Amino acid sequence: MNNLLHSFTSCKLSAREIVCFTIGASMLLLFLRRSFYGVILLTTSDPLLNFSLFLLTAALMSGGLLILRAKIILTIDKHPTFFIFISTLITLSLLALSVNEKMGAPLYASWVSSFSYGLAFPLLTILWGQSFLWFVAKDRLWTLCSIILAFIIGFIISTITVPLGSNAIFLFAFFPLFSTLCWRCCYRKGPLPSSKLVRLKQLPFYCVFPGICLLLMSFLRGLYYTGSISYRPGWDVLVPHSLSILMGLIMLILLLFHTEIRSALNYSVILFALLLLAGLLLGTYGHIEALSLQLTIVGKSCFELLLIIILVDSARDLRISSPVLFVPSFLTFELLSLWVSYYGVPALVKVLEVTFPGAISFFSLIIAFLFIGSCFLYLILNKKDTAPKEIVSQVDSDNDALRYNNNEVMRKKLETFPNYNKLTPREIEIALLLAQGNSYKRVAEILFISSSTVQTHAKSLYRKLQIHTKQELIDNMAKNDSKQ
Repeated sequence: MNNLLHSFTSCKLSAREIVCFTIGASMLLLFLRRSFYGVILLTTSDPLLNFSLFLLTAALMSGGLLILRAKIILTIDKHPTFFIFISTLITLSLLALSVNEKMGAPLYASWVSSFSYGLAFPLLTILWGQSFLWFVAKDRLWTLCSIILAFIIGFIISTITVPLGSNAIFLFAFFPLFSTLCWRCCYRKGPLPSSKLVRLKQLPFYCVFPGICLLLMSFLRGLYYTGSISYRPGWDVLVPHSLSILMGLIMLILLLFHTEIRSALNYSVILFALLLLAGLLLGTYGHIEALSLQLTIVGKSCFELLLIIILVDSARDLRISSPVLFVPSFLTFELLSLWVSYYGVPALVKVLEVTFPGAISFFSLIIAFLFIGSCFLYLILNKKDTAPKEIVSQVDSDNDALRYNNNEVMRKKLETFPNYNKLTPREIEIALLLAQGNSYKRVAEILFISSSTVQTHAKSLYRKLQIHTKQELIDNMAKNDSKQ
């Protein structure tokens, strides 16, 4: 309980940021739901063809964002409002096409609609990915908790839109714009992150674990769906959605009440693994296909969430841009898993000419072995990077005490300058960092502001302290130290 109270009092994010972050990200996570595609493809004449167009567009858009990653990040930093304009165009086109489809529009209307959603999914992923990385560097715990809350809210939205039936497509058409507006409300500028693909090598190897599990579960899910994307969401979604919300709440509780985030993630992996193994056993030996399918759906959703959480948490100190991180490590896995479920597995079963029970029994056994091996490998690799909880806590507290003592000593030296009282709190903070020998760029990275902002504050504090350069600040601090 003390840890929970401490996390509330030490939160570095405002309530407005958390609310906008959570609601906006929940609309992005809807693109991971089959019920979402079932609604937007419900009125089309050929749902599988339109879904193919969506996947192709999303794949090409993802590749384009990766190729133009440096320009995309620069545009996000300099002209974030530009993306509101793009999302507005996408939303207007989706609304117009939705009306036309209801009135019996020509075939091309559904193609344009699929194309628009294919553009929106990667674009929103990159925008929110940039915010994920910025916020997690600022406040690790509450960023991860907000992503889990967005996961839960996404399922709540999917459930309450069931009574709307095909009319939910009008609501979904607004989501790209609403999500982008929420992103803009909580977006904060910071130092431009690196757009070099070589930064991916700095990610821990175990980051690919949730993606592998996602593909394995997509393979099993494909056996149940048999290539059908034509799906009318009904109250049958209540059980898997409720279980997914429950899994999200358990993961949220583990993060809030556990003293070490890495351990909480490990416990979540074990919980999700047990859930998926239960689905495999029920499908293979219990012959309870309906419950097995629901557990498989829930497990896949949980590992999609885990993939985002582990990627964001592992990259929090890398200064990596969102296209570099999320295109190869998230969008690729997600789009590939959709292809596996609706195209790859049905085609394989058809070629092998196996029956449904035979396919379930054969492939479930193989997947079970691969899945168990992946879980053990993840826990072993993840444990190597984790020191004992007591040692980590002691080291963190010692470092915090050392930084505090150093800052107090430097502050006393700074107080001897004339006009010290005229400095703003931010200028004092920057002056202390510069006096320690940090460059403008390093100060910007520490404070999550731009280098130009640091230079502006530095010029102001130099003028107030009647000095001209950082070296003068360091020399005067040394003189004050010798006087003391």
